[in-house]
Amino acid sequence: MIRILLCCGGGFSSSALAKAVEKQIIEEGIEDQVSITFLPLTLFAAQVKKNEPLIYDAVLCCPHLLHSVNRLTQSFTIRIPVHILPPRLYGLMTIREILYDVQDMIERFSVHQKNPFFFPHEEDILRVTRSKSYRNTYKQEAKD
Repeated sequence: MIRILLCCGGGFSSSALAKAVEKQIIEEGIEDQVSITFLPLTLFAAQVKKNEPLIYDAVLCCPHLLHSVNRLTQSFTIRIPVHILPPRLYGLMTIREILYDVQDMIERFSVHQKNPFFFPHEEDILRVTRSKSYRNTYKQEAKD
């Protein structure tokens, strides 16, 4: 079971998105493979600052949180990947594409353990135009 935390500024857009993704999880019958929770970034940051155990495998953040995520990850060591979603992927989010990215993030993070997590050549996340998972967008590079 992969447990994903989806973070937004106030939780409004992420809560709507999480509900849509939860519906996809049920429709695809993959409740035993993935779960998604949403929280405002400030609540996740409070957990990190208190050094509370994290119950998630990966954190996905709305694109507009880039600077807040940078500050958080520079100030605290977070032992799971924290990733800013590319804007188009955030807007067109499907659970399958997100699940592929999270699986790949967890694998790559286990080697590099650097946050915020970026896929190769996507460090300027606001310029990334992909609307599918990294592996489905860059099939050869995703294998490397």
